[in-house]
Amino acid sequence: IWHEPTDDFVLRRNYFYSGLYHQHIRRYFDHFQKDQLKVILFDELKNNPEKTIKETLEFLEVDPDFPIDSQAQHNVSGVTNSRFIKWLYKKPNFWVDSIRGFIPKAIRRQVEILLRKRSFQKPRMKNSTRRRIIEAYRSEIEALEALLDKDLSGWLSVKDD
Repeated sequence: IWHEPTDDFVLRRNYFYSGLYHQHIRRYFDHFQKDQLKVILFDELKNNPEKTIKETLEFLEVDPDFPIDSQAQHNVSGVTNSRFIKWLYKKPNFWVDSIRGFIPKAIRRQVEILLRKRSFQKPRMKNSTRRRIIEAYRSEIEALEALLDKDLSGWLSVKDD
């Protein structure tokens, strides 16, 4: 039986499709030589940012000693239980918008970073959800592992709470 896909269905399908890394990256390998591409895993960047940045700069034939701040975090997300923080981030917010012009941007940015660090926490995914996702992507992860010749076994494991 055919039915019109709901926005939720389309959204879920698009999220799933965007996670098919092997399919996406393979297309590049179909058109470029392997030595022309550098695939950087988030895990590599997170676990060893300085080394990963240096290797990337070398790959790009840029001075590998060029100073880059690898500690800066942008677009940090999370959830908060603070009613005040939720109020601050509510859009539109007349009070916040009114004082914005009186506080220099650099100070506003520092306050925002501090509030996010202290008030926002990343929610933990349930292990049952993680297992379902792993099973949905298992063949894709294994194919990507072979394509990149990198150990992705950590992507296939569930850490117990």
